[in-house]
Amino acid sequence: MSSDQPAGVLRVGALESTAAARLPSLLSVYHSRWPQVELEISIGTSCSLVDDVLMSRLDCAFVAGAGMEDILGVGGRFAECGLSATRACTEDMLLVLPPNHPPVECPEDIHVRTLAAFSKGCSYRSVLERWLGIRDAEQETGWKVMELASYHTMLACVAAGSCFALCPKSVLDLRRTPLNVRTRQIATVDTYLIARPAYSSGAYEALLRAVGTGIRVARENEADR
Repeated sequence: MSSDQPAGVLRVGALESTAAARLPSLLSVYHSRWPQVELEISIGTSCSLVDDVLMSRLDCAFVAGAGMEDILGVGGRFAECGLSATRACTEDMLLVLPPNHPPVECPEDIHVRTLAAFSKGCSYRSVLERWLGIRDAEQETGWKVMELASYHTMLACVAAGSCFALCPKSVLDLRRTPLNVRTRQIATVDTYLIARPAYSSGAYEALLRAVGTGIRVARENEADR
């Protein structure tokens, strides 16, 4: 085996939405080119993934760049807590409401008082709570939070009329048949590939190149539209 070919184990963390909508095509191309690399994928919230990278339990991770002030502290910059970050993609974040809900322009227009979200530490949950204008949904305003473990469950509950949620458009686009819900884009959020600055391996450098190629292809596709 040539010494310049990436090999070994690469431990990669990702948000559930990133793992479902973004990683399959990226890692398929990566594996076809570098089959000697054994990829280990872990799923978590941005908070848990940042901690896992800092503590060397993961080599790198895909995390959301928004809402990081609550995770990283004042400033919310990856570099300030000792991480390098490379932008990987941008997500259109959709407010997802029950099918018969009236149009929403601001939080006051929401009739449903329960929001479905992942546990605290989820950056998308922070984005939604900030859009609602609250720091703690249950203590400050009477909003109820239903913590769920997957977007499939969240969307099923929204379709049933019991709650609303925030979901990346890329996750909704995965569905074979359109879901009968009302949606409204309220934010765009960048996803970053983070790692410790001192960490280096052929497998990780190859992943960085694959991410860069994916960004260029996405921009070319947007320009052609």
